[in-house]
Amino acid sequence: MDGNFEKLLNDAYKLHISGQLEDAKNAYEKLIKINPDDVNLLNLYAQLNFALKNYDISLKIFYKIYEETKLEEIKINILKNYFAKSDYENVINTAQTISNKSPDILRLEAKSYIELKNYQKAIDIYLNLINLKLHNEEDIFNLSLFYSYAKDYDNSLKYALEFYSKNNNDKSICLHLSFLYEQKNDIHNQLEYLKKAADISPNTDLYYNIGVLERQIGSEDAALNYFNEVVKANPQHKLAFLNIARIYQNRDKKIGLDIYEKLSKKFPDDLMILSQLYLAYKNIFMNEQAYRIALQIIDIDKEKSYSYIYAADALFSLGKYSEAISMYEKSQNYSDDNEYSDTMIANIYSILNQGEKAVEIFKTKYPHLLSKNDNYAYIQMCERNLEEVRDIMHLKNTGTHTEDELDKRAIQYFYKLNIDKKYNINEQTFKQFKTNKSKKDIQSARYYIKKDLYGHNPDNKRILIYNKNGMGDIIMFSRYLFVLEKHTKNITVQVPKAMFRLFKYNFPQFDIIQEGEIINENNYDYTSSFFGLLFNLEENTLKNIPYSKPYISIDDALVKEKENYDFIKNDKKKIGIFWMGNPVLMTSRSVKPDKFKPLFDIKNSQLYSFQIEHFEKESEDIKNSLPLFDLAPYITDYADTAAFLKKMDVLVTIDTSIANLAGAMGIKTFLLLPFDSEWRWFHDTETTPWYDSIRIFKQHIPFNWDEVIERVKNELTV
Repeated sequence: MDGNFEKLLNDAYKLHISGQLEDAKNAYEKLIKINPDDVNLLNLYAQLNFALKNYDISLKIFYKIYEETKLEEIKINILKNYFAKSDYENVINTAQTISNKSPDILRLEAKSYIELKNYQKAIDIYLNLINLKLHNEEDIFNLSLFYSYAKDYDNSLKYALEFYSKNNNDKSICLHLSFLYEQKNDIHNQLEYLKKAADISPNTDLYYNIGVLERQIGSEDAALNYFNEVVKANPQHKLAFLNIARIYQNRDKKIGLDIYEKLSKKFPDDLMILSQLYLAYKNIFMNEQAYRIALQIIDIDKEKSYSYIYAADALFSLGKYSEAISMYEKSQNYSDDNEYSDTMIANIYSILNQGEKAVEIFKTKYPHLLSKNDNYAYIQMCERNLEEVRDIMHLKNTGTHTEDELDKRAIQYFYKLNIDKKYNINEQTFKQFKTNKSKKDIQSARYYIKKDLYGHNPDNKRILIYNKNGMGDIIMFSRYLFVLEKHTKNITVQVPKAMFRLFKYNFPQFDIIQEGEIINENNYDYTSSFFGLLFNLEENTLKNIPYSKPYISIDDALVKEKENYDFIKNDKKKIGIFWMGNPVLMTSRSVKPDKFKPLFDIKNSQLYSFQIEHFEKESEDIKNSLPLFDLAPYITDYADTAAFLKKMDVLVTIDTSIANLAGAMGIKTFLLLPFDSEWRWFHDTETTPWYDSIRIFKQHIPFNWDEVIERVKNELTV
């Protein structure tokens, strides 16, 4: 019988090693019934069950064998069985009882520590392997991985580079190195190793990620190449298409829009693409189309607040204020955070000259945000409540934001930017932006004149005034230099090159310097922007604005120089016009030049264009078709502009720097304002406390310039 048993066992083993596992299992089980205590048979049967992933059976048998033999080899099989079962605690417990651990057992023990997130134990085991020279190349790679799990990126990088030096054709190590450099914010090395991984094993995911990184470092042409490779391989890769659209939109918004429109047809009802199409329309002020897309988004995503906010924002831009309020209120049914929609409703009330209702929204719903909300400050400015705004500005710029507040606001803005989807900017980049922003908030206090200027002997205080805002702000708020002069004579004023000559002539008592000159701010006791003077000088109020009469003049010699031009030598009524500001910042303020055509019918008049920058071809073509004299070739700076203004009978202009210059000089000026005008004109509709010589012509209906120009014409023909 023994001979027959051995033959049957041998036959079963042959089935086992030939891979016929189920047949071998049946054969072993028949033999176990014959001889249930045969250790060799039980060992083979346990190993077979291990191979078949019957871990509970194999573990039970291995324990039985160990009880009979006490062999460490069986204990090693028990340990491997626990590891296969993902029972890492028992792997470690079993390993502790093995006296002579092989490198393979040490590796299983270390990997079990990794699974249990005890990274240092795993690292120690692998370091020991290396010190005993029992390691192989893979151990170096694994040690780097373990350090990365522990977020020790310096040591991880050290061993990763060691492994890479001998295995530079390994895709995994290239990807790992790219990851490590990402953690160290080294985007160039991150990109380099990602490219090496793609060279070893090209695929669309790698090409897409490379394209994203190329965009981040500004290499848009390279990024386009990678994104195009992605869509060539996978025509359904939406993210690559979106990145291509964004790149083209940065270069030409209309080309970008065309791509988004094609994408919306290729991927109909895709919220990500529709959202980008909406933003593309908004970016070029096609608000009717943006509203149409917003309604499409609402149909798909009825229970998300951003859908209604998109529609409300478009309605707001279209000047449909009551409809916008209704849509903002609908958005509040689907969100617990209604600060944005409430803020926009308050803005609309302010535009409609219902400032009390606007302020009430903030004071009843967000009293804890009054010192931090820019919109609340803006509304209070429109209401001329400078004293309250002054307190807000000082609080905002003295580092009062806690890190927790900044984190919360950063997260809110991140998800607003991304519309609850992470496709616009990755979270790590955004967190870096937030960190930089918090430092800026805390440090920006030093750019404002502090209230402690008052109560001290000011005579020797050294003050630097610099430009942080627009050209119009410089002119408007330069009036406060005269107020500041009462506190100290030691004032340095930095202005753009285009204003240097004008300020040098008008403020000879100050040290006037040009932007670009190197300044050591440590040489000054206080620094402030021109705009900051409004908030930081306690005498200032918006109820009693000083220097409404002319405070800017121009050298008579320069004016006489302009008189010598033949195009000025006439007895006609000279009407200066200015119609377009920056098309991104001043869309609602700008007027198409053809709207001025009625003014050309005024008898015995000549119109002169003060338009210096040419923003769009359409306006240029219209301008060139009109009997309009272009002064641009004769103007090099604001001093030249001022000299020509002295020769005008009236200036008709939109809200831009030339309006402030003319007002500060006492030139008769007709100021064209949109229905939603800038805060500094308050809710005035005829005159302004800033300048006695300015008369306001404000839209009665949003976006309707025709009736405004008609009123101007009637006034000019009186």
